[in-house]
Amino acid sequence: MSSDCKGSSNDPPPKKDKPKCESTRHEPTKENKPCKETKPKSKKSSEPTQSSQHSPDSLGKTERQTLQNFHEDCIDKINTQINDEIRSAYTYISMASFCTQDNVALFGFAKFFTHSYKEEIEHMEHLIAYLNKRGGQLRLTSIEAPSKQEWNTVEDLLTEALHMEKQLNEKLLKLHACASQHGDANLTDFLEGRYLQEQVDAIKTLADLLTTVRRTQLYLVDRDLMSGKFSMHGNDNGE
Repeated sequence: MSSDCKGSSNDPPPKKDKPKCESTRHEPTKENKPCKETKPKSKKSSEPTQSSQHSPDSLGKTERQTLQNFHEDCIDKINTQINDEIRSAYTYISMASFCTQDNVALFGFAKFFTHSYKEEIEHMEHLIAYLNKRGGQLRLTSIEAPSKQEWNTVEDLLTEALHMEKQLNEKLLKLHACASQHGDANLTDFLEGRYLQEQVDAIKTLADLLTTVRRTQLYLVDRDLMSGKFSMHGNDNGE
């Protein structure tokens, strides 16, 4: 055999392409497998959604936009007045309940004190609405039980109610003075238009009623109260 033939026989055989692994061809490895969660997550983390911009955690944390010429001293006194109105309502509803007991049975007085309770709740609601309108914040405190929940005579009931209304009036006058001191014309106008005259009317009504009780038979006064003859703030029907 010639040398040419030997040389050709020693040449390495041509390499054959290895068949690709079937799993490689059809099932990409974990390294090559596209992650469906990675891309959307990175996008969400870089772009805040609309819900995250308006998180409930931010409620009440921003500056009050309506707050103007509303001194902190006035805000504190309004909150004190609100809590005092609630306490007065608490006392009046206790008085009304006492008058409806079967061993008391003064339903005209019960009607009168129930009406007074509703008046105090209304005063509280108006003060809260005003506080929010001006940019203040409501700060409620705990309400103590009335010092008395039983009374020996109607005079005792009316004397306590009269004292309570005078105390409310004194605090309203102090609030009015605070508003004047800080040049808050809106607050002074609000108090003069809604509260100060009503307090004077309530004090006069209770004083008249107390005098009438001392001079007249009790059942006659109770009958007059039932018909709406007396009312706390100048309302003729007492409802």
